[in-house]
Amino acid sequence: MKKLTHALFLFFAFQVNAQKSNVTYHNLELAMPFKGNPERTSTDPNANKSFLLPDGLSSKIGYGLHYKKSISVGLHTGIDWKISAKVVSAPVFANLKFSPRLTENDESRLFVNLGYGRAFALGRGDLSGKYLRGSLGLEAKDDEKQSLLLFIDISRTDLVLPFYPEGIGSISLGIAVNFF
Repeated sequence: MKKLTHALFLFFAFQVNAQKSNVTYHNLELAMPFKGNPERTSTDPNANKSFLLPDGLSSKIGYGLHYKKSISVGLHTGIDWKISAKVVSAPVFANLKFSPRLTENDESRLFVNLGYGRAFALGRGDLSGKYLRGSLGLEAKDDEKQSLLLFIDISRTDLVLPFYPEGIGSISLGIAVNFF
């Protein structure tokens, strides 16, 4: 009985300590991939002269652990829709994030995300391939429990499609929210 009491005491002590120092995070993000406009150099006066055109939509969610909000490791998944490639994929990837503070007094942080995993094409049978991701951005603290992130993202999916035998790459602009 004495051993059981000691075990329960230690269990509850660790639970109380773990609740005081929250080391987990949740991440929600929304991004828009862009592609170069092939008509930007056209001589047609009705042609769209924009340098970049939207090429789909991307939404991801993640969960992980962080150390003082400067280093975090997590598991993320989501949906990537690429209009030009005519594909919707679901990447599942491990994410590593480094986010040092810009100044000692400010909670703003510059961050770099690196992700590696697998992407699964939806509605294309068992088509899957490697998924690589890198992003650079700015994190602004909203309050103690959440922060807002603005980022530029470069990703590559090695899905072998008829018009993209080497895979699909994209550059995206996005916004995210981290909950601590």
